Amino acid sequence: MSERGFLRGIRREMDRHQLGDFDRGVILRAHRFRAEIVGYRLERGHYMDREDDRADRWYAVPISEKNPRRDGPGHKTSAKAAEEAERLAAEAEKTDGGAKETDDTA
Repeated sequence: MSERGFLRGIRREMDRHQLGDFDRGVILRAHRFRAEIVGYRLERGHYMDREDDRADRWYAVPISEKNPRRDGPGHKTSAKAAEEAERLAAEAEKTDGGAKETDDTA
């Protein structure tokens, strides 16, 4: 077994023990709730006519979008997608906040 495979096995065991007492569905709902608080929903990709849309990835999609695009690399876990939703919301808030400040002074 390679060193990389050995370390991957240890990481899986650590994850199994850390998450062993929790239902994975509960964890997923918690990540989705985190995203909804900031105005996003987490969606799984699916294979369609585009190569970029991947079924093994999670995407942070604005709640207001009816037909969202789920293309690009996405995120391997729902936790990473929830973090991305929070980052996107903070970035949008900065942009909107800066625009509002300039509008008030004009």
